[in-house]
Amino acid sequence: MFELLFIPPLLIGALGIYIWYKQKYSTTIPCSDLSPVYGHLHKVSLNDNSYLAFNESEMLKHKHVYNFWLGPLDPTAYVCSTSGVKAVLQNSEEKGYEYKALIPWFGQKSIILSTGSYWKNKRNKYAEMFRADVLKDYVKIYAQNAETLMNKWFEDAEANREIDLLCDIKKLTLCVGNECIFDNKLEMFSKETEEYHHRMESMAKVIFDRNINPFFKYEFIHKLSNNYKETSKLIKELDEISNQLLIKKKEKYDRDASFKSIIDLLLDVQHDMIENNEEPMSDKEIIGEINSLLFAAHDTSSHAILWTFYCISKYPEVENKIIKEINEVLGDRDVIETDDLSKLKYLKKVVNESLRLYPPAAMFTRKLNSDIDVNGHIVKGGNDVVVFVYLIHRNPLHWKDPNTFNPDRFDETPELYSFLPFSTGSRNCIGKFFALNEIYTVLGMFYKRMRMKIDKSYMPRPSIILKPHETMMGRIEVQ
Repeated sequence: MFELLFIPPLLIGALGIYIWYKQKYSTTIPCSDLSPVYGHLHKVSLNDNSYLAFNESEMLKHKHVYNFWLGPLDPTAYVCSTSGVKAVLQNSEEKGYEYKALIPWFGQKSIILSTGSYWKNKRNKYAEMFRADVLKDYVKIYAQNAETLMNKWFEDAEANREIDLLCDIKKLTLCVGNECIFDNKLEMFSKETEEYHHRMESMAKVIFDRNINPFFKYEFIHKLSNNYKETSKLIKELDEISNQLLIKKKEKYDRDASFKSIIDLLLDVQHDMIENNEEPMSDKEIIGEINSLLFAAHDTSSHAILWTFYCISKYPEVENKIIKEINEVLGDRDVIETDDLSKLKYLKKVVNESLRLYPPAAMFTRKLNSDIDVNGHIVKGGNDVVVFVYLIHRNPLHWKDPNTFNPDRFDETPELYSFLPFSTGSRNCIGKFFALNEIYTVLGMFYKRMRMKIDKSYMPRPSIILKPHETMMGRIEVQ
């Protein structure tokens, strides 16, 4: 009986030796000093800038790749140079663990989550939906919704009101997404839109909360949690909205219509698959696709617009150049038209520089098919690896004065794999030009008539999307 007293300390000692061996000898990938209990987690917080600041210091120290330890036994390789990105893209197809949280909402067969030949076939079909001649029809929708927001901001300017910028911009992108994707027009500042916006925000939060909780990697634990209950409730509510809009669209679907929303184009694909004797997409799959497209259109574009406003507000000389260009392109007009977009060359450089410093998708993960060599360090196949876009965009190996806002750096084409705001390779963002056209339209129409004043400084912090560390407030000045 007395001998049993030695078992707990022996087990603890064995665990300690295993952790020590795991941390010291299991990998050749470098990292800074870590805790045997917390790994690197005690050095960072997701509620402020410390996570990004810590990883930026690691990037400056290690340059190409390093390990970030999520606790004592869970290292993840963070790639932060172009050579690492190239190696990852050549040896991966499947997306990493963080995307698992999206499966219940988008479905395993969605364009974001599917793999292999099924994904390639779907990607080829969907590429037709984002052709330039299709996207040009949406510029009018961007402009009409931008006009609604500008009218509200005129009133705010007259009353000298401080504005919660992201809240208003997100309602704009939600309305744009609904009209372009569902052919469904929302009233931007109605109670209905506010409730819809709140559900989307709540959905982003529960997905992020799941991804940062190491215990939720185990499905049986997650299903016992409040996070699972809240996620299931939100999916049911959002799917019901999408389902009703799909039913409504099917009732008036016209294959030969001159204007095609995204849902029309998905129904075209569904009909083509039936005609070609292929297994067609189910309505549930279509709902998953439109949910994923709306989520991306709503969140990514809104934060890109927000951070661009922020950057421009800090550089009056940049703002003046933008206003001069827009006045030259638009003349007496206030509304952006499709042909104007190609002429806004300086504005595009400004947007690119904002996307470099504040990429909405600050990182993405891939599961490696095989071992890769990143500057002499072996990252094992079968593991998830993080491509840290935020760090690549600030890596002095690839950018001169990387923390300086300088739109003119885009007079030259960036080094391959050094500029990744919409990812890159075959699995890059399919809606890239949809988002960029919306961003150019909103900013162009704003700076035709107004200026943005943001007095405070805001630090970025990671979430599903790169967010400010606190609510970004601004004031509007009418020109």
